[in-house]
Amino acid sequence: MKNSVKLRNLSIKLISVFAITFLWNFTAQSQGYSEYYPTGARQGAMGGAGVALTDIWSASYNQAALPFLEKPSIGFFYENRFTTIGYQAFAGIYPMNNSALSFTANYLGVKNYSSIMAGLSYALKLNEKVSASAQINFHHSQVPEALYPSNSAVTAELGIFSKISDNFMIGAHVFNPATIYETKTDSMKFATVFSIGMLYKPAEKVNLLFDINKDTRYPIIYRAGLEYFYKEKLYFRIGLSTSKYYINTAISNYTSFSFGLGYVFKSFEFNLSYYQHYLLGFTPQITMNYTF
Repeated sequence: MKNSVKLRNLSIKLISVFAITFLWNFTAQSQGYSEYYPTGARQGAMGGAGVALTDIWSASYNQAALPFLEKPSIGFFYENRFTTIGYQAFAGIYPMNNSALSFTANYLGVKNYSSIMAGLSYALKLNEKVSASAQINFHHSQVPEALYPSNSAVTAELGIFSKISDNFMIGAHVFNPATIYETKTDSMKFATVFSIGMLYKPAEKVNLLFDINKDTRYPIIYRAGLEYFYKEKLYFRIGLSTSKYYINTAISNYTSFSFGLGYVFKSFEFNLSYYQHYLLGFTPQITMNYTF
């Protein structure tokens, strides 16, 4: 009995090591992400489009949108990756008269195999229609030295947002505008990622979103999503994203689909989404938000 328990625990650890290594070294290349991975199940259900969306998880996608929110709120995010690894995030925002503060914290991994990012942002309305933001992030990764040295670093984010009308919004965001390298090696650890996006409301209960993401190391990613409001309580969402991945030296195209729903109960909002990985199938995401 004891041997079977030990074997099971060893198997879990081995799977965790493989999954963390796979995530950092392979998924980053195939999806165009490195240390930058925005969170939010609402956005995740719409292909990851969210640069021009205004909600609490703008604290992750484009902080410049936050001054257009009226009330403080907090949110919790969870994504189940590789069945044994949880990707968790927290966001808290505090809108003021013409500005907003936000704090985010992301954690990926298990004991001894983890990646942490914490960020603090300030966003300011430049006029009634335009706002801008800046964020500073602290990163720390911890893995066995034999695989990769543990490391810490600081990055920044910049954003701009414009509410042109009640039916049309645009935004732009850059993660790591200055190239940041690892402190213990000479290889680049953090990608520079540019994002632009738009939101259009063709009808009162419909949102259409479209984003373009460019990691400076990889091909452009296109993201699109649709959101339908049903009786102001229930939301239905679908989306897709297109990109390329590499197998040896060959480049292949793929399209990932996503879908989800949301439900509002008093001051609480619950969102569930599933997005598709071209090798691993669908991955679930969930967020719970509370507005004060």
